[in-house]
Amino acid sequence: MLSGKLSDKELTENVLKIIKRRRKEVLVGAGIGLDCAELDMSGKLLITSDPITASCSDAGVLAVDINANDIYASFGEPLALELIILAPVNASLDDIKKIVFDAERRAEELNIEIVGGHTEFTDAVNRMVVCVTMVGIKKSSTATRQPKIGDSIVMTKYAAIETSIILSGKLSLDEMKDFLNNKDIAELALFRDMLSIKKEAEILAEENIGIMHDITEGGVLNAVNEMCRGGNFGCKIDESKIPVKDVSLKLCDKFNIDFKKSVSSGSVLFTASEPNNVIKRLEKEGINATKIGEIIPEEILSKSDSGDKIIQSEKDEIFKIK
Repeated sequence: MLSGKLSDKELTENVLKIIKRRRKEVLVGAGIGLDCAELDMSGKLLITSDPITASCSDAGVLAVDINANDIYASFGEPLALELIILAPVNASLDDIKKIVFDAERRAEELNIEIVGGHTEFTDAVNRMVVCVTMVGIKKSSTATRQPKIGDSIVMTKYAAIETSIILSGKLSLDEMKDFLNNKDIAELALFRDMLSIKKEAEILAEENIGIMHDITEGGVLNAVNEMCRGGNFGCKIDESKIPVKDVSLKLCDKFNIDFKKSVSSGSVLFTASEPNNVIKRLEKEGINATKIGEIIPEEILSKSDSGDKIIQSEKDEIFKIK
């Protein structure tokens, strides 16, 4: 079993050699003995942090995407990130190397630089914990508008994208074939390409929308609750309108998870007074968009087969899985 920080040689071979320089804003980046990165930035700074704690083979990719999505949803451009990996003592250097490789590959695709972090083996965790702190710049040309009564709430892509990736990672191909068909499995392979909201955020930044909020822990219902509370308005959504892929429904049913309450990185909510033109533009770019509700005074409600109910913050369904 391994314990403690990586040696200089281990750090170089399994972390630093994988990370590349790509942002002109980074004056001092990742390196041995460097406690702080140094960035030359101008404009309004955006900072966000999120961990990946659910056991998942895609932790490196997810850690980059969920943090970048927070900045995209704030009408910003992510620039740099710090990556912390806490590995259980029964993990290996290859496990760490895969996380760093996946994170660097995703960061390269999004033009983000990994500028530092921390990596160690510790008995304080019993599975990989991957934490990211990311910084970005607010795009000054984007102006947001406070939603009004009657404005629509629109959702991009589909519910439970991230949940489906995590759940499928817990099953072998043979186990999946017991309840998924070949079309389902082929479609599931495309989900990783849906994790980023970069494309729709760039489109929405050019449109006359109200506010935007990415859908993460707690799923669609929790994101609706957070968006309304953050914007100080009420809403009513129709649960039957929430878009979800059949393969996600099958996976969630297999693990007894409510897809409306499970982590859904890759999708975003936004408000708009005239949503049809925005929806058409998104769909023209290959991004599914669905009106799921509207702004109302005060209450935060959802309509389901059992009637209207108040949406409250709840623990993510993914944590049902041991």
